[in-house]
Amino acid sequence: MINNRDVAYESDNWFFALESTSAVREIAADPNVALSFAGSKGLLGKPPIFISVRGAAS
Repeated sequence: MINNRDVAYESDNWFFALESTSAVREIAADPNVALSFAGSKGLLGKPPIFISVRGAAS
């Protein structure tokens, strides 16, 4: 695991939503998106994990 904010990630992530949802309309208006996840408990006594990803939707 790398946690130094210096990670080059070149790949595709796929997320799906119904075309009639507000999420799709918002992304059409502004394709800059972000996704975050915060775990409630850590592993082996470590602090909980936090993941943040940002990019452009298409």
